[in-house]
Amino acid sequence: MLDVPIGKLLWTSHATAIFPFGDAVAFLMVLAFVNKPEKGRSAVFKGVLIAGLVLIGVAVRNAAVLGQMNPIYTYPTYITAQVIDVGDVLTRVEVLVAINLITM
Repeated sequence: MLDVPIGKLLWTSHATAIFPFGDAVAFLMVLAFVNKPEKGRSAVFKGVLIAGLVLIGVAVRNAAVLGQMNPIYTYPTYITAQVIDVGDVLTRVEVLVAINLITM
């Protein structure tokens, strides 16, 4: 049924599960040793709030620019950046988005 050895399957699934949550676990471990816990909680809350607002802003921008085509694209942010063209001043913004996607 499975052509992949169980060890490799478990290693890959572990890596896939750790990738999005590894940073959060590391920061939560550090948060336990903060001298003033209320300031630490406040900083974490502000960070989560700002990150959430940025993600909502990106989703709204993509939906506003691409409309019904948004779910079709694999990288809608890149396509949205291709659409941006403000005269001769702000062009080829997708290069910055591509560099960001490659380096992450």
